[in-house]
Formats: sequence, C-alpha cells, structure tokens
Amino acid sequence: RMVFELLKAYHLKYPDITALHNLGNSRQGRPIWALRITDNPNKDEAEPSVLMVAAHHGSELLSTEYALDSIDEILQNAEGTNAEWINNLDMWIIPLVNPDGNACLWEIDENFGRKNCWDMNSDGQVEATEGVDLNRNYPFGWGVLDEKGSRTWTRSNYYRGPEAGSEPEVQAIL
Repeated sequence: RMVFELLKAYHLKYPDITALHNLGNSRQGRPIWALRITDNPNKDEAEPSVLMVAAHHGSELLSTEYALDSIDEILQNAEGTNAEWINNLDMWIIPLVNPDGNACLWEIDENFGRKNCWDMNSDGQVEATEGVDLNRNYPFGWGVLDEKGSRTWTRSNYYRGPEAGSEPEVQAIL
C-alpha cells in the first residue's frame, strides 16, 4: 500500500508528465502499479521506452528503494537536466512486482518473500517454501537448462512454476 501511495503522490505532484497504471493483480489479488513518465503520459508516441522493474523477490527491499529514488530523481529535475529524457523517452517504473511476497515478508515471517507466496496446496496456510520464483517464470529460455538456474521441485527457492509465464505477476509485466 505504501508504494502505491508514493506513486500516487508523485502523480498528483507531476500530473502533466506522469500517469499511474495498474498493470494487473498478483496471485492474491494485490495490484501491481507502474508510474509512466513522459511528456505525453496519456498518449502513445513513437519514442524509445525505458522499463525499470524492481522487487521480483518481495524481500528485495533495496531494489524498491532504488526504483522510487529513480522516480524522485527524474521528477525533481524534470525541467532541468532530465527534461530531455522526459521529452524523448517513455519511461515505465514498476517498484514492486511481487506484492504478495513483500506482504508475506512483513506480515508473516522475514524468511518469506523470495517467491510469490502462492498457497499451492490450498490448505489456507502459506509456507515459506510455497510459491513461484517470479524471476524464473518468464517465457524466454524457460527451463532450457533443466535444473540449472531454476527448479521443477515446487519446494525449491528457485521453483520456476508449472509453465512459462504462468504467474499473474509475470503476465502483468509481459
């Protein structure tokens, strides 16, 4: 919720160069928010795009801070040194791809958060070993190295999911 409130505050302060987008929802229904920064945020233009994505692992707290700091830096200097970026780029910043993992980290146990906290056995209790490592769920090269780099074993921290792009968080980014 805090990430959304910060993104909303940036959008309210800089409404002419930002747009707030809900890209989709996590497995547990939490929204995945992006802030678009460009000179015409409500219109598609043929400009190069920049995508900054943070916190695929909900426990990557510092990556969320880096994304938020980047937004702050870009917007604070919107009329100065960063005006060229804003006028010539279409920047999308997503500070928290894994809101469920992040919520599990804060609300359940600090050992949670790498995976998306999907209650895979539907017993009503999320365990630290349940869920999918979102970094390993993207379709490109999914599973090509067999058990190197990602795993088919569901309890592994590196579980890549039942199929490529199966997770709603990954689908939101795609």
